[in-house]
Amino acid sequence: MRFCLAAALLLATFSGAGANLLVNGDFSSWDSLTGPSGWTVEYAPMALVERDGGTVRSAPYSARITRLVAGTGNNNGVKQYVAVTPGETYTLDAWCYDDDVNAGGGLSITWRDSDSAYIENSGTYYSDSSIHTWQRLWKTDTAPAGAAFADVKLRVYGFSGSDSGGVIHYDDASFDPGVGGVAEEPRTPAPGALTVEPNPAPGRMVISFDILHPGPAAVGIYDLTGSLRALVRADAPTSGRRVVSWDGTDSAGVPLASGLYFAVLNDPAGGTSVRKVVLQR
Repeated sequence: MRFCLAAALLLATFSGAGANLLVNGDFSSWDSLTGPSGWTVEYAPMALVERDGGTVRSAPYSARITRLVAGTGNNNGVKQYVAVTPGETYTLDAWCYDDDVNAGGGLSITWRDSDSAYIENSGTYYSDSSIHTWQRLWKTDTAPAGAAFADVKLRVYGFSGSDSGGVIHYDDASFDPGVGGVAEEPRTPAPGALTVEPNPAPGRMVISFDILHPGPAAVGIYDLTGSLRALVRADAPTSGRRVVSWDGTDSAGVPLASGLYFAVLNDPAGGTSVRKVVLQR
């Protein structure tokens, strides 16, 4: 049995509520010294930002970001300041190509006052590294009182156990007034995001998640080839929070080798949620 990566691809159809406020959101214009026009490279020693004409969603270029330093705290990329109105709702979205197990993409909005001082952050919407094609990331938030600017960020992220050198691409970014990701075509809702603790771990891990509908559910553990290695059942008569345990062995009880795996939850309603899992023996 193999995990169908395409089944986890949830593409939102956005409601063009307003004009794109970003400069050079499609990364078509580049400066030979500073990088993509209109964008600021956060910290070049940790994230190399390059023009790429090969892996693109819309011609001629995308932004290729390479994570140069291993570790979960070394997350950088490109950012752009946009003037905003307090109380107004905005949607940041971008297309991300994440085909590297050592990196992931993520976007977020940081609200700042007229002196550029921090007010609050919207949280981060991460890419799914099990999806080896372009995927759309989005974040909708309302500018808080005192906000004068939105500091929008498109970043490359690491995770525990990953090596440096991970690469992701961004293309066709937009920051629009109004609600974007909420106005989607009907689709099967995804179950609550998986949490795995500890991660990485030498063996036993506790996996927690929300089941949206009562019925049979299971967490599959897949390797990098997409092969199912273990199955942890989580059948439930009702919806709600579930906690299961996996001991790091395959379906025959044999300990799996150290490395990267994917925990995949299939909800009775048909939704899918995926989490990277690192065995580190």
